Amino acid sequence: MRKICAFIVATAVLVLSAPIAARASTVTYEFIGQCEDCSGTGIGYLTLSDYTLGTDLSNSNFVSFTYQSNLIDPAISYTGIGSALDQIDTIIGKIPSSLPSIADVQLIRTISTSPIEQVTVFESTTSGFGYWCASAKPTYDCVSDYGFSHSWSVTPIPPALPLFATGVGALGLLGWRRKRKQVAV
Repeated sequence: MRKICAFIVATAVLVLSAPIAARASTVTYEFIGQCEDCSGTGIGYLTLSDYTLGTDLSNSNFVSFTYQSNLIDPAISYTGIGSALDQIDTIIGKIPSSLPSIADVQLIRTISTSPIEQVTVFESTTSGFGYWCASAKPTYDCVSDYGFSHSWSVTPIPPALPLFATGVGALGLLGWRRKRKQVAV
């Protein structure tokens, strides 16, 4: 029985420690923009790695971006930096050090190499009363959806995650206590 409990605790620790370490360097920011041309809102999720709020964005920070509204369905999705259809070439701008707030974020894609033609596929700006626009593939025109009011915020961790971690920790503590009692007897 001791071996089974030790195995369960060790497995739980390994499973929980890897995502926690990954979350320490990877954060998802939520974009919510009030549409001018769609009904309701446009919602985007920008995942960045090793990014400090208030500093300039670089390609090394970019992990992924998805955006959806009632005009852009299915969602547009970019999974990294590169030349594939689901990747962007460049991310520029910055997210302010205090959130929620308006932020400057621009995702750029090269659609032609001869001559070089780059287009903005998503943009949110602090100027122009928070103007923003998004592009549906394959047009990449950044006018497929737009608005003049938006906000960025940090996406919170799932509420059940701390509860799950507490439960696993309690199981580990009970196993340790039981083992200690058996050794004492």
